[in-house]
Amino acid sequence: MNISKLHWRYAHEAYAINAFIGDQWLHLRVCAYGYDENDEIRHTLYCTSDGRFFHKRKDGWREIIPTHLDHPRTSKACGGNRDCPSMRHHSHLYCHKLVCTAFHGQRPDGYECDHLNGNHLDWTADNLQWVTPEENRRRAKCASRLRKIGISPKLLTYYQLQSIYKLNAEEFDYFIEQFKHFAANDPSPLSKINIDCDVFLALDSTYSRIKN
Repeated sequence: MNISKLHWRYAHEAYAINAFIGDQWLHLRVCAYGYDENDEIRHTLYCTSDGRFFHKRKDGWREIIPTHLDHPRTSKACGGNRDCPSMRHHSHLYCHKLVCTAFHGQRPDGYECDHLNGNHLDWTADNLQWVTPEENRRRAKCASRLRKIGISPKLLTYYQLQSIYKLNAEEFDYFIEQFKHFAANDPSPLSKINIDCDVFLALDSTYSRIKN
């Protein structure tokens, strides 16, 4: 059956499978099911934690390339959202939501999918979380403040970003001041290595203050 005529829904299953595709073993999870007119499952879409998508066919596995790689990101194929690439033949399935559903469970009512590092083209599982709209906006403001002092969220690890976003307003202000303090002593404060080091020191100092 033509998969483009199926009705697709995001899906999460507790199980995972290991498949030998190409020349490597991949860890796959179900991320969507395709239903026919009788509401029966006729096809399954799988994804990896690093954001690759696959269909299982009679002749083996086939990788599905997101539409943004061969269509303008403002095209109808991407649902009209330039920042959220979707899947070929089922454009309402957005890549970030597929991976987030597969690895973090079905979206709770009223929640949104947040990209920790602000890069909407990074839909790896570690970079995604279900959060409330309020939390999503708060994180966006935090990320904006980080950029103003020379910290690009794209340069930080997901662990660092999660730790930063857990801070309340007062703790976050203290973290910013600590980063400025450590960065002022670096010969090249905006280099990736120094930013990583200074963020680590600032977080360590902030969490030490919280404990005390």
